[in-house]
Amino acid sequence: MDTKLAREQEFLQHKPLLFSIVYNILGEVEEAKDVVQDSFESWLNTQLSEVRHPKAYLAKIVTHKAIDRLKALKKQRETYPGQWLPEPVVHPKQPDVPSQADILPYALLCTLEKLNPVERAVLILRESFDFDYEVLAEICGITQANCRQILHRAKEKIHTSKQRYQVDPRIHRKLIDTFLQACQDEDPEKLTLLLKNDIALYSDGGGKAAAAMRPLLGATNIIKFLVGIFRKRKHEALTYHPVWINNLPGVLLKSNEKNDTLVAFDTEGRQIRQLYVIRNPDKISLQ
Repeated sequence: MDTKLAREQEFLQHKPLLFSIVYNILGEVEEAKDVVQDSFESWLNTQLSEVRHPKAYLAKIVTHKAIDRLKALKKQRETYPGQWLPEPVVHPKQPDVPSQADILPYALLCTLEKLNPVERAVLILRESFDFDYEVLAEICGITQANCRQILHRAKEKIHTSKQRYQVDPRIHRKLIDTFLQACQDEDPEKLTLLLKNDIALYSDGGGKAAAAMRPLLGATNIIKFLVGIFRKRKHEALTYHPVWINNLPGVLLKSNEKNDTLVAFDTEGRQIRQLYVIRNPDKISLQ
C-alpha cells in the first residue's frame, strides 16, 4: 500500500547510499545531509505506485539537487581564503558500517575538483555505484551516448581511477606512524626516504587557522616546511591520534586536548605522494 510510512521506509532503506552519492558529489558533510533531508521531503510527495525503481528514482532526486547545489558552492569556493579542501568523513576507528565503503578516498575526492558538476555526477554514479547507462541516462536526464561522452571526458581530465587509491590500510598506517616519528625527530634524511620527490602538500585553514595559502611542491620544500613546523610547535602539548579519514588511516593532532589538525595521506607503495592538511576547525569533527 502506498502510504507515508511505506515511503519513509523505502527512503530509510536507501538513505546511506543517497548520502554517499551526495557527499561524493559535493565534498561537504553537512551540505550532503541537508540535500538528503531536502530530498526526503520531495520523496514524501511522490506516489510509490508511479515509481518503477525506487533506488534509481531516489538517486535521480538527490543527484539533481546535488548538481544544483555544487554549482552554487563552486562560486562560493572561488572566494575561499587560501586553498579549499573537501570536508572529510572522519571516524575514531575503522568504520564497520558497509555503506561507508561507498565514500570515496580523500585523495580521489580532491582530484574530482577538476570536474564540472555534471561530469562529477556521471563519473561517481557510474564508477562508484555501478549504475548502468540506461539508468544513468534517466537519472541525469540525458542520452546514454551523452553519458558515455561525459564519462570519457571526465576520465581524461583526472587521468586516474578509483583503483589507484585502493591501498592496504596496514601498510598505509605503518607509513604514517613512521612519517610522524620522523617529523617529531626532525629527521630530514628519514623524511627523504618516505616522501616521493614530486610530493605535493595542500593545506586548508579557511581563514580561521594558519595554513599555507598555496600548494607546496617537491620533497625538499616540504621537508623544510615540516621540520620547521614541528620544531616551532615542539613545546606545545601536541598529541597524535590515529583516525580513519574517508576509510583510510589518517591522523588527528590535538593541542592541549583540543582538535587542531587533520592530516590525510595519499600513498604509493611505501612512500607518500600527497599530504592534505586540514586546519579549518569547521572541517575537523569525528562522526
